[in-house]
Amino acid sequence: MASNDDNSDIHLAPVDNLALLRGRAISAYARVDWHLFMLLQALTDVPHLVAAEIYYNIVNTRSRVAIFTNILSTTFIELKPFWSGVLSEYGKLTTTRNSIIHWVSRGSDDRLMPPNFLSHKETTPSIGPDDLISFCAKADQISEATWMFTRIMLPDEGDDIISEICETWLGIFQLPFVYPFPDSHPLHPSHRGRSNPLRSSAR
Repeated sequence: MASNDDNSDIHLAPVDNLALLRGRAISAYARVDWHLFMLLQALTDVPHLVAAEIYYNIVNTRSRVAIFTNILSTTFIELKPFWSGVLSEYGKLTTTRNSIIHWVSRGSDDRLMPPNFLSHKETTPSIGPDDLISFCAKADQISEATWMFTRIMLPDEGDDIISEICETWLGIFQLPFVYPFPDSHPLHPSHRGRSNPLRSSAR
């Protein structure tokens, strides 16, 4: 039996690869939601279960963004360029997430499209494998930024973070969060080498 690590010889049909990437995209979005929930819990300092009831019962993204905006405006107004950018990108991500969930592929096509096939035109939007990969990358960045903001700005008692990581992220929080990141931004992939303390810093 081949080991679990021996995936190099596995070749998926395009439609199966699309399904795999679609699942990864949905999971990546779920992590964003989880880290936003953790941020809400830290900001409000209410019990974990109470925060979960509040966050996950607010299904409207605009309402979620409005709540975070109101709270963060009273606690971290000096960091507004960062967190307002995170919330803005979260809103865009949610719009794409909705399409990923509700759109369908046709036959063996490896693209997701609106289900009203009879009205499709050449200009009808679609989501392909590369789009799903890009979605996951963006979701991971939003998730990481949200988690590190919570850990560093609202740490739990006894939470110990490596000073180098803390200093780097404090600098990032002073910058606007605009995705994709410009080359000069610390979160740009070109700055995330093996020795960079930001690498794999979110959990």
